[in-house]
Amino acid sequence: MSSKVAERYAKAVLDLAKEQGKVEVVYKDMQYLINTLRLRDFAAVMASPIIKSANKIAIVKALLTDRIDILTLTFLNLVITKYRAGGLHEIAEAYIEQYNEIKGIVPVVLTTAIAADDSIIQEVKEVLKKKAGLNNIELSTLTDADLIGGYTVQYQNKLYDASVRRQLTSLGQSLTDRV
Repeated sequence: MSSKVAERYAKAVLDLAKEQGKVEVVYKDMQYLINTLRLRDFAAVMASPIIKSANKIAIVKALLTDRIDILTLTFLNLVITKYRAGGLHEIAEAYIEQYNEIKGIVPVVLTTAIAADDSIIQEVKEVLKKKAGLNNIELSTLTDADLIGGYTVQYQNKLYDASVRRQLTSLGQSLTDRV
């Protein structure tokens, strides 16, 4: 599924959620859907062109009826009926992006070599507020031992890399350039 199609479906459900006053509810449902799609078997069933839409709808109803709002469930049925079930993950992510945009939320990913504690997370938020002018930050953390030390901060298609790995790579490159 192209991202344009996913964006259109996401916008359609967002508009409907606005009309019904369920923007937050559908947002939480989309987060739940993304987590559910991490289940390999569920994602494979949704993406399979062999499994009939009626069977996919039955599976979605059995798994999600008590966990998501009727608006989201009806929307999922429509997506499946239109043979777009393989794009559910993209649609859910597009909804979350559009939600963040209208709420002014900036997703930020902080990656460190070891788990970041609360003081480091708070310090990163403060620096981003002061230097980048970001007020409404949704910060998630990742751990990547390959960084060796330091951190990376990624937001709005920007990457600030203060890792030891990058410094070593730059040093190696400059030494190679001199030879």
